[in-house]
Amino acid sequence: RNIRSISSLEIFRHLNCLCIDGNQLQNLDFLQRNYSLAELYAGNNHISNIKGSLSELTNLRVLHLQNNQISNLKYLAFELRHLTGLEDL
Repeated sequence: RNIRSISSLEIFRHLNCLCIDGNQLQNLDFLQRNYSLAELYAGNNHISNIKGSLSELTNLRVLHLQNNQISNLKYLAFELRHLTGLEDL
């Protein structure tokens, strides 16, 4: 807990599920190359912008971002438009 930043998870190329709830993360840039990711639980952080972070994660089915600081819904909608397999948001 209290994780403020993650440089990269690129070495985990087959990462399927990630739970990083309840930390102090400010962005999700470290996930840009985790193409296999299907479930992401990133609630209760300090995330304010996801622009460019999720658009390549086309296998994402579950995305939980509750209780963050995302305020620009225009950017959020733009980012999520690529995630056609999302079942739980």
